[in-house]
Amino acid sequence: MSTVVSYELNPQHKSDGFSLIELIVAIAILAIIVTVAIPSFGNSLERKRTQGLTTAIATDMEFLLAEATKRNLNVSMTLSSTGYSIAADNSGTSIPVKSITYANNYPGSSATANFGGSPVSLVYTYNPKLGRLTSSIGSVTVTNGNASLTIFVNPLGRPSVCGAFGGYPACP
Repeated sequence: MSTVVSYELNPQHKSDGFSLIELIVAIAILAIIVTVAIPSFGNSLERKRTQGLTTAIATDMEFLLAEATKRNLNVSMTLSSTGYSIAADNSGTSIPVKSITYANNYPGSSATANFGGSPVSLVYTYNPKLGRLTSSIGSVTVTNGNASLTIFVNPLGRPSVCGAFGGYPACP
């Protein structure tokens, strides 16, 4: 003889959703996760903007070498904390080539240049006839918040990037 067990659902214990306690616990967990993630997101944004501006400046330094060779004129990059401009020198007449403002594409970013001289020169000039810089070798340091990368320029005008993040070699 077999026994048949039947279960009846009690309609009073029917669940239509979350209880107030479950909802409060879920919101508290979400708040903790967001609180931990926001600073990390901010640091990531600073690093990406620093990498972007560093890449733009290094690429335009390479562009400057090509432009000097193409025009067979001295071409200079004048840097400031808010932007830079590239111009060719045709017997004392400045021919504008390109101008960049950091705030447009890299909010919060700035660059500090040092190409020797007294006071510190913010001008990087390449002479295609000599095949080298006319200014001293130097560097450009790009910062955004706590993120910082440096572009070193060798005597031939070639830029190389170093820094503490992004897979770049450590700066000397």
